[in-house]
Amino acid sequence: MTDPALEVIKKKADEAFNKNNFVVALSLYTFLSNNDSDNGVYYLNMSLTHLRLQRWEDASSNATKALELCEATVHKAKAYFRRCQARRELHNLSGANEDLEAFTSFGGDPKIASVEAQKLERAHDTTNELVPDNVADVADFLSEKLNLGGSSLDSVYEIRPTKDKGLGAFAVKPLRRGDFILEETPVFCTDSESDYIGIPSGSLAAKFEQLSPTDLSRCLSLSNVHSGIDIFTGIYNTNAFGQGGLLLEASRFNHSCSPNARYTYHEPSKKERIIALTDITEGEEICVSYLQSRNVYGSPRSERRQTLSSRFQFCCQCPACDDTNFEQSDRRRRDIRMIWESLPMTMDGRKALMAIVRAIVLMREDGYFADADDFAVDAAALCALCSDWESCIYWAKFAYENRAAEFGDDHPHAIRARQTLENPRSRKYHTQAGMGPRKSFKDIRLPQNLC
Repeated sequence: MTDPALEVIKKKADEAFNKNNFVVALSLYTFLSNNDSDNGVYYLNMSLTHLRLQRWEDASSNATKALELCEATVHKAKAYFRRCQARRELHNLSGANEDLEAFTSFGGDPKIASVEAQKLERAHDTTNELVPDNVADVADFLSEKLNLGGSSLDSVYEIRPTKDKGLGAFAVKPLRRGDFILEETPVFCTDSESDYIGIPSGSLAAKFEQLSPTDLSRCLSLSNVHSGIDIFTGIYNTNAFGQGGLLLEASRFNHSCSPNARYTYHEPSKKERIIALTDITEGEEICVSYLQSRNVYGSPRSERRQTLSSRFQFCCQCPACDDTNFEQSDRRRRDIRMIWESLPMTMDGRKALMAIVRAIVLMREDGYFADADDFAVDAAALCALCSDWESCIYWAKFAYENRAAEFGDDHPHAIRARQTLENPRSRKYHTQAGMGPRKSFKDIRLPQNLC
C-alpha cells in the first residue's frame, strides 16, 4: 500500500518546480523515488529537473530509468525526449538522434521534434565547448544547496558528519556554561504537550501539508527510524522535542546520558533553546539528552538503553554507557534515585539535607550537570519550614543560579526560582514556611567547587 504522505510530497514537489525552485523540487522528487522506486514517473520528474539544473548525466540516467519502469506510451515519449536533450548537451549526438526518432515513434509532437532536430544539427556544426556538467553527487549537491549542514548564523556550532552517529553538532569556538547555542522556532507544534509518540497520523499529515516545499524538503532530510508507520509520523516521532514540536536544527544534536547541553522550550517566545551545561571546547560535539530528569540521572544503563532503543532505535554508547564506565555510573545513578525517592518520607531535616548534598555531588561526579536545582528547591523548602532563613537563601540561590544557567534568566523556571530567592519567607513560594520546629542547618553546605 502506497504511503499517503507520498501524494502530499509529490504535490509540493510539483509546486516547487512550477515556481522554478528546482533544487527543492529535485530534493522532493529524489525522496519520492527513494521511497517508491518502482514509480517511473518520479524518475521522469527528476530527469526534467536535472535538465533545468544543467546536470546532464543525471538527467540522462534518470530518463533511462524511467524507460525501464514506465509502461504508458506518453511517459516513454517524454523519457526519450529528455534523454535526447541530455545527450545533446553531452555531445552524444548519435544517441540523441536515436532518442529523437524513438520520441517520434512513440507519438511525440512533430513540431517539438522538428525544433530539437534543428538543435542537433547546430550541435553537429558547432565548435563550442560543451557546457560542463555538475558532476557532484546528488546527495552532496542537495545538502549544499538546501543548507543541510554548515555553521549556525552566529558561528557557535556547525553541523557535520560524526564517526558513527550520522550528522552532529560541533562547537566552532569555546563555550561556557549558560551560553546560548541555539534558539529555534519550530516548523510546527502539535496540540499535545505530553508524550509526542502516538500523535494521530491524520493530524500530522495536515501539519506537514501546510509547510512550504522548502520546509517540507528540509523536514524529509531528517532521520526516520520508525518502520511500519507512515513517513510523516515516523519523522516526527524520531525528531520531535515534545512541546517544542519539530525542529530542523535542534534535531541534528545527538544524545548523551551525560550531556554537555540541554534543550528547553521557552513558552513566551515560542522557541526551543539549546544551552550549554558545561564548558565546551572548540571542536567538541555538543550533545543533549533525549531523556528527561530522573529518566536519565536516576536510571541505570539498561533502562536508558531500553527506552532509547524503543523510541529512537539506537544503542547509546556515550561515556556513561561505555562498557568500561557504566557499572560505576550505574551505582551513582541508583543512589541518586534512591535519595530522590526517599526525600518525601524523610522526616529528619538534617539527614535529608545531607542526602541532598550527596545526590548533587554524585551527579557532578558522574558528569551530569543538569537538574541539581530540583534537589536544591527541596532543600530550600525544608530550611524554610524550620525557619533557617540563611540556609533557605543559600539553597534558593543555588537553585536560581542553576536554572538561570540551564534555561535562561527569562525562562519561567528561572523567574520562579528568583522570586523564591527574593521572598524566602513567603508561603506563596514555600507553603510551609516557618511552620516547623526551628532548626539550624548552617553547617550543611555543598563543597566549594560545586557552588
